[in-house]
Amino acid sequence: MGIISLLILVTSASAEKEPFPGVDAKWKLYRSPNFELYSHESDKESRALLWDLEILRADFSRRTGLIKRAKLDLTIFSFRSSREFKAYKGEKFKKSRNLRGYYLASPDRAVIALSPSESRSEARHIIHHEYIHHLFAEADYDPAFWYSEGMAELLAGTQIEDGKLEVGHPHTRRIAALRRENLLSLETLFSTTGNTLTANTELHTGLVYAQSWALLHYWIFGNSEIDREDVMRFVDIAGKSYPPVSRLVVSRHFEDCFGKTYVDMLQELERYVDRGKYTYFTFPLPEIPGKETYEMSPVSKDEIRIRLAELSYRIDRSDTGRKYLAHSTQWNSADTRPAEVLGAVAVMDGDTETAIQYWEEAVASGSTNQAVIRELANIYRDKWFSEFDYYLSLPEETTTQFRDLLYKAIDANPDYSASFETLAWVEAFASRPSNLNLNLVQSKFNNLRKRARTLVALSMVRARTGKREEALNILRAMRQLDTDQWALQAAEVISATLEDRPVQTVSTDDRAQEAHKVATGLIKRPVQIPSVPLPEDL
Repeated sequence: MGIISLLILVTSASAEKEPFPGVDAKWKLYRSPNFELYSHESDKESRALLWDLEILRADFSRRTGLIKRAKLDLTIFSFRSSREFKAYKGEKFKKSRNLRGYYLASPDRAVIALSPSESRSEARHIIHHEYIHHLFAEADYDPAFWYSEGMAELLAGTQIEDGKLEVGHPHTRRIAALRRENLLSLETLFSTTGNTLTANTELHTGLVYAQSWALLHYWIFGNSEIDREDVMRFVDIAGKSYPPVSRLVVSRHFEDCFGKTYVDMLQELERYVDRGKYTYFTFPLPEIPGKETYEMSPVSKDEIRIRLAELSYRIDRSDTGRKYLAHSTQWNSADTRPAEVLGAVAVMDGDTETAIQYWEEAVASGSTNQAVIRELANIYRDKWFSEFDYYLSLPEETTTQFRDLLYKAIDANPDYSASFETLAWVEAFASRPSNLNLNLVQSKFNNLRKRARTLVALSMVRARTGKREEALNILRAMRQLDTDQWALQAAEVISATLEDRPVQTVSTDDRAQEAHKVATGLIKRPVQIPSVPLPEDL
């Protein structure tokens, strides 16, 4: 029935009008080490586009030291006409008349769409800016808003001239905007998030972006006496959004790193904006495979039609795209991408049950998409563990399914923190906890992002197996860690239950946390938590 339905759909489309503009047999598929490109452009332009992005990626890795922990595949569509590109702009970019390209991230993969242009400088800047966010996400690094946007603006202006990489070119439009407005206080800048920016109508998005760029440019490229090591020390604490750090901690850390107050630094920045000499640095090009090494293959009409159907559904939720993808999952189960796309859009639309249905289908059909496997495990985690329940017991079938999925996620992304954290929770509520899995989690403990929550899970294992004192000792170790409301309250429930007393409401307190961090020196050194021994009879 599925094959007949799809044939009817394709036949009727051919008889009337092609439902997806741009479908023909002139597309080419290019593959470089980190991208796939469906191109309607010339061979020279296609290879140059991929090489440019590969350079940016390699330079980012070299500059930040971040590694790929959570791979998210990226597909690029390079159209040959503005008319074709316009058909895939969608409502999101409909009002942007001069848009030459966009980046769109979905749970299963990211896409870049480009329109032909005599000069792609504007599109290049937009794509490079968004791609820096993509690289942060792949590194499983959650930067503070100011640092994320500042770095994206800074590196988006990277240029290649005479076989050299030029980083730090002045952003003239940002400078002009800064000179017209009063700068934000640094306390406001450092505490701004995407949510506060949306909620606070007095905060101008362009100003936050511009000032974040200017501050980093001043620190790194400006003719100042600021030590780059001091910048790195400050960013190591204030450049991350997780674990959360109070404003008071950030302020004191700032003064400790730079030897001056926010007000002093803001005055320096204002002078830099008004009359600074904007320099840039030149670096050797990163060593990457040459353009000629990229694979190229022709693309059939059937293949480009399904890929453009994916793009249409991602960007515009088109009913035609959805129907075509849904039929193709029945017609060709070997191609798991349609099911991956349908699941991803369901996640973004808040329909997790539909997402589970499509993604389980994709995994069962042999999907190797690391993001799908990873995000499906995260959906399971949120379904079972979003609310802490001391008396929860996972069914055997669920435990087995959960473990199998997490094994796949860990094999694909051995440095992805959430998979190990979730595995700890599975064992916490499994009827028979696995020593092997718990020891695996503990071997990775010091590299996990949510260590406080993981300690709660490790404590829960002891609590459920009658090891009361071990459970309470593990919870006491949380005092050495940055934590959050969820972990604190869950720890209180376990402690109260084991101590046979009423559960109290606990909360994070900025002043208490700040005093503790300053007293213990956590702000200046990494926390080292020794492994908690696991008895063999657990």
